[in-house]
Amino acid sequence: MGILSRFFTGTGPQSRDGTAPLSVANLHQEIAKLTEANEKYRARLAERIESNTSLKEVIEAQKAEMNAVRINSRKNMTLDRIDTFFTGTKLRLPEEAYQRFIAKCEDKATPDKIIAFKSEMEKTQHRAFYEQLFTTEMDMAQGFDFTGLRPIVTFQRGETDIAYAAKQGMTLDELKANHIRITIERFDEIIKKEFIDPKRVTAVCEIGAAWGAATRYMQNRYKPDTFHVYEIDTGWAQWLKDNLGVDSKQCDGESLSETESESMDICVASSCLYFMPFVKQWNYLTEFARVLKPGGIAVFNVNLIENTSVRTLKGLLANYFPRRSFGYIPQHCVDTSFPEDQFEKLVKDPTKGFGYQVYRKL
Repeated sequence: MGILSRFFTGTGPQSRDGTAPLSVANLHQEIAKLTEANEKYRARLAERIESNTSLKEVIEAQKAEMNAVRINSRKNMTLDRIDTFFTGTKLRLPEEAYQRFIAKCEDKATPDKIIAFKSEMEKTQHRAFYEQLFTTEMDMAQGFDFTGLRPIVTFQRGETDIAYAAKQGMTLDELKANHIRITIERFDEIIKKEFIDPKRVTAVCEIGAAWGAATRYMQNRYKPDTFHVYEIDTGWAQWLKDNLGVDSKQCDGESLSETESESMDICVASSCLYFMPFVKQWNYLTEFARVLKPGGIAVFNVNLIENTSVRTLKGLLANYFPRRSFGYIPQHCVDTSFPEDQFEKLVKDPTKGFGYQVYRKL
């Protein structure tokens, strides 16, 4: 047969088993079956893709959740640390600095933004400002309990110490007896009789009084009528007021804003300034200079940068892990607080005597 004859009478497309030729109708049936199978396969494939996508989303969500837990854990630890510090303090913003800040904002921002900003700050009790202002103090307030293997707060613990003394059936004088003894010995050595006439001392101002070792000393030696205390620990501030009769002032952490100029005979800061950054130390010293009467004296101790030997620096690195903030100040900054034409420097070598310095206002 010819080619055309074979084309019209030949076997043509075969069934899948190859036993019989397919008619046009059967061919359409096979195509329909194949199309249906292909659609089912495509549906299963799409379902698997969707399942894999969902699984990927779950995995990503779990990763994000785990990261959030880790981040929030660090955040919570930081917030706990901040809360621990602020729980034991009652602070006010440095008024002059705050007003300068607001003036700068008013120069840059619209009135509606200023109003919203002030409202938010008041709602949060200016927490953002305080966290920034007291970063160094918060850092230096942290220690570590090597027995319990946990972080601890080394100050802002007035209420804790007061409660502990009561639980032990002790007075605070008994609890802090060693500290009080050391203060008496140091002040007897540092504050010479010729520095100031006891009879003229009617007013004393102290910062960082804590449990009142220096406060007791000043009261016993000079018997002042007025005693201003700037103590950020609310527990100690209240105890000093109730038990030693001092006038506890609210702190802003860097000034003596509630004490009038030339109203004090003695200003004292014993073992507290070096818990602050040096710029705050400097400002407290300039405030001492402001509030002292002529003939009045400033008594304080600081850690001087000039005294930081390599041995000291290595010791700080080795012994104060993980703390890395230390309140050192240069002597020339101290001297600028008490200008030579206005003050007499009574302790010539402040490297001795536990770093105490004394200046008398001319």
